[in-house]
Amino acid sequence: MSQPIWSEPSAEGIGYGLGMAVVIDAPTTQLTRSTGEYFWGGAASTAFWIDQAEDMFVVFMAQLMPS
Repeated sequence: MSQPIWSEPSAEGIGYGLGMAVVIDAPTTQLTRSTGEYFWGGAASTAFWIDQAEDMFVVFMAQLMPS
């Protein structure tokens, strides 16, 4: 049996809003995130996240297809 090429994180502990995902329970996500952080990834390897608890935001745009 083959292994998947792309691994997607679990959606446990994450809710969804208008145009973004929101971390509602950080320990459940099994990722290094803060409760209340919101984020999203798009086409061409673009992504953003805003973490108010850590006073940090990131906008990443690589312009790479397929991403």
